[in-house]
Amino acid sequence: MDDPVTRNAMANVLCPLVIALAATPVVAEDLPDPMRPAVAAAKSDSDQAGTAVGDLVLQSVLVSSQRRVAVISGQVVPLGGRIDAWRLVRLTESQAWLRGPEGERMLDLYGAAARQLVKSAPVAPLKRPRPQRTDGS
Repeated sequence: MDDPVTRNAMANVLCPLVIALAATPVVAEDLPDPMRPAVAAAKSDSDQAGTAVGDLVLQSVLVSSQRRVAVISGQVVPLGGRIDAWRLVRLTESQAWLRGPEGERMLDLYGAAARQLVKSAPVAPLKRPRPQRTDGS
C-alpha cells in the first residue's frame, strides 16, 4: 500500500466513483403527514372551497363555559359559525348539528364506532390469609 503506483491507481478508481455517487440526484419519498386530518390530507388548500355535505367530518370539539367550538373538516367553527353553506346550530361533547340547504345534519365525533356501556363480570373479593401469631396465645 506504500507503493506510489498502487496508491495512484486506487485514487484513479475511487475518485471518479465518489464523484459519480455525489452527482447522483437523491429523491426523497413523498410520505403523507400522519398528523394531518384525513379530509384535509385528501384535498389541497385550493379544493377546500365548496365542501360537499358528504365530505364534512367532525374531528374535534371544545366545550367550555367560555366558548363552544368544533373542528369540522380541518376548519375551526364556533357555535353559530358557518362552514360553506352550513351553520353550526348545536354542539355537545361528541356531536355537532349543522343546518343548511339540505336541512339539518348531525356529525358524530366517533363516526360509525358504536358506543356501548360494557358491564364487567362480577369478581369475587380476594381472601387474604390471616397472619399466624407466634407469641404463644
